[in-house]
Amino acid sequence: MTELFRFAQPLALAVALPLLAVLIWRVWRLPRVFGRRHRAIQVVMITAGLCVTLALAGLELGHRLDRLAVVFVLDRSRSVDEGRLGPTSGDAARSAVTAIRDAVPTMEPGDQAGLVIFGANATTELLPSPEPPIGTPRASVPRDASDLGAGIRRALADLPAEHTGRVVVISDGVENRGDALAAATLAAGRGVVVDVLPIEREPRPEVAVESVRLPRTARPGEPVELRVVTRATVATRARVRVMRGGAPIAEAEVDLRPGSDVLVLRDEAPDSGVHRYDVLVDPLDEGVDSGRDNNEGGAFLRVLGGSRVLVAGDAPEENEALVRAIREGGLEVATADARTFPTDLGELATYDLVVLADLQARGLTEEQMLALSSYVRDLGGGLLMAGARRSFGLGGWAYTPVEEALPARFDLRQRRDRLSLAMIVAIDKSGSMTIEAVPGRTKLDLANEAAARSAMLLSPADRVGVMHVDTAVTWTQPMVSVTDPNAIAARCRAAQPGGGGIDVDVAMPAAYAELRAERTQLKHFLLFADGDDSQGLSGMREVVAASVRDRITTSIVSMGAGPYT
Repeated sequence: MTELFRFAQPLALAVALPLLAVLIWRVWRLPRVFGRRHRAIQVVMITAGLCVTLALAGLELGHRLDRLAVVFVLDRSRSVDEGRLGPTSGDAARSAVTAIRDAVPTMEPGDQAGLVIFGANATTELLPSPEPPIGTPRASVPRDASDLGAGIRRALADLPAEHTGRVVVISDGVENRGDALAAATLAAGRGVVVDVLPIEREPRPEVAVESVRLPRTARPGEPVELRVVTRATVATRARVRVMRGGAPIAEAEVDLRPGSDVLVLRDEAPDSGVHRYDVLVDPLDEGVDSGRDNNEGGAFLRVLGGSRVLVAGDAPEENEALVRAIREGGLEVATADARTFPTDLGELATYDLVVLADLQARGLTEEQMLALSSYVRDLGGGLLMAGARRSFGLGGWAYTPVEEALPARFDLRQRRDRLSLAMIVAIDKSGSMTIEAVPGRTKLDLANEAAARSAMLLSPADRVGVMHVDTAVTWTQPMVSVTDPNAIAARCRAAQPGGGGIDVDVAMPAAYAELRAERTQLKHFLLFADGDDSQGLSGMREVVAASVRDRITTSIVSMGAGPYT
């Protein structure tokens, strides 16, 4: 809020002011039957009338915001690899980081800057702070798609309320997921300016599917029209294939004109349910297309029938009453847990509502979360989250695609009534942690990222330390109050592997000794170790038992399923 005050209902003020004037006139003319108390009664009644008037008008007090918070939103999708930023040439991402780094010193005292990166989804690289450690992004996002809207929404969520907000988007503007215009409209509604620093792409021959459009709903057997919007830089001939539910239903050769073109195809609506249509456009001429990554598109058709609900939870027996109540309402209900939760958007689209009934975030994969977020954002599917500690505990859903789909945040750093926490994270940096755990990321990468995200969830009242361990302890981050979570996260992500194995009997005693010296209300030790190769386990049960007596809790995460898991 930049005004000293404002009225949420100004029309109510216009109506109430004349009534207040009448009240003042009537009160002032009260007969003086109360003696010396007459004036006090007049003041009290007029003051009460004024308070009621201001309440009806929705008076909101504020303070002027002369401090600026800027969140840079950096495009990391593959489409920017061949682009350039301004007059520079070469790596656009590197040029963008340089531009951001050069902009930070120009900020006024009290201003803050942060960084969000996005591809198929968005994640926070750096929370806004006065001196963010701008460098090559270490957080990762899927690069096979571009959701600019998710990047803007993530930036809006990161902006501190006590600053005037601004978002700077650095992108080529090529979007094949989400709705950037809707996100920009949301920003405008909050008074946040969105600026754009464009990444320019060299002109090249291209054939692309820009959109596939279908009616929202149809009746079984009803004719439906499929409109495919294509874009081509030159006239060419192409083969168009259409699939419904993965099965081919039509194929034809068509002539594409330069610029945008619209192909109209027809089908008959199948049985009730949600059906996915996929369209693939293959140019038949050589040299008219630079790649096939944007030659296909899809859309969903809902054929009207009974409504379906998916109830997903970790404890099916606890959800029986909920499932029974929904069925008694005449709805069809399916159940799932984290293992059987859909990973495909098409499967999710067969449901009108998804209920997460005390489902833990850690049970869902990134792919499942992205599908659920797209189901809500792009298809307008319903999402109800109900639960307790398993789902609403600190951290689980924070900074995930599912959080973006909800009207609430799971970041509790602003809470003033939380108990203070001291936490030490120990990470196995032995040679075996360099084994690839998921495509493109090693076990150490995942552990470092987990430590970084843990630090981002803490508040300035908390303290954290991070050690990397093989046969000796290396303090990546000595114990410190979490006043700059960005710097702590950057140190975690930058840690490199060591050698040999991990001596658990070195890491645990060192961590517990450090925690015993802390004066916080809660103390926790978190260990990430390779499940295939650990040493020095003898006597550790007794060490952990002793820490319990000191009110220190312990969590151990096995990186990989091995003999030490």
